[in-house]
Parts: sequence; C-alpha cells; structure tokens
Amino acid sequence: MVVFGKGEVSAIDIIRIAEMAGIRTGVTHFGRGGDKRFGGRSVGWKLFRKGKGEATSAFLSRLGGINAGVSGGLGKAIAVSQGHHEKGVVLVQYTDGSRGLMPAKSAQESIGKPTTVTRAGKQIPYVRVASLISSSPSVFSLIPLVTA
Repeated sequence: MVVFGKGEVSAIDIIRIAEMAGIRTGVTHFGRGGDKRFGGRSVGWKLFRKGKGEATSAFLSRLGGINAGVSGGLGKAIAVSQGHHEKGVVLVQYTDGSRGLMPAKSAQESIGKPTTVTRAGKQIPYVRVASLISSSPSVFSLIPLVTA
C-alpha cells in the first residue's frame, strides 16, 4: 500500500481505478493523523456484490468461498450495525493518548473493551479506545479536533 500526497491522483485516475479489479485507491478520515489517500493492490472480492433479492446469509456464504475471513468479519460488522443504532461519527481518545475518528457504532462497540493484537507472534490484550471526546452527524465538523 502507498499513501499519496495531496494532488498526486487526479479525478480521472480515481474513476479509472474504481472500474479496475486489480488496483484500489481510497481516502480515509478515520484513524490517526487526519485524511489520507491510499492506493495499492485490490482485494479478490473487489466488485463482488450482493445480488438483488439475495439473502444476506447467502451472500456471506458466497463471499466465504472467496475469503472466509472477510465473510466472517462482514458478518460481525452486520451484527454490530444491527445491535447499535448510533448515527454519525465520534472523536475518540486512544489508549496511547492520540486522537482519531471512528464511526459511532464501532466506537460504542469497542470503548473500553479489550481486544487482542499480535506482536512478535504473541497475542496481547489491548484496549484501543479509552474514551469518547465528541460526536457529530458529519465527519467534517470533527476533523479539526483530531490534531487539537
């Protein structure tokens, strides 16, 4: 993956990349450090879509044939989405003291809850989100607060 500087990728480039199965680009407002445009090799399930009228369970089963991990992760994300009804985005304080943006549903699901990360081949308990600082229906009002 690469991170592009401002202006390195044109609108025409982005349109062409969106139509290609082999490469990807995107912008994220989430995480540490503010907006970033990234690019790289695309995943095998790019352009893979749920069929019209297809049940979610059938779609996840088909996706599992391409990548079982992604299918399982998407199933968990759907469960979180159905279990939480928060809307918008939140500014969070991570346990290392830095700030970042997260979807409200994800932040509510992960605040103070331990997860595990793998470092040097060992599973280590880790709490990613220490607290919620602010919320908004739009990411744009929170972006200036990320580096404040």
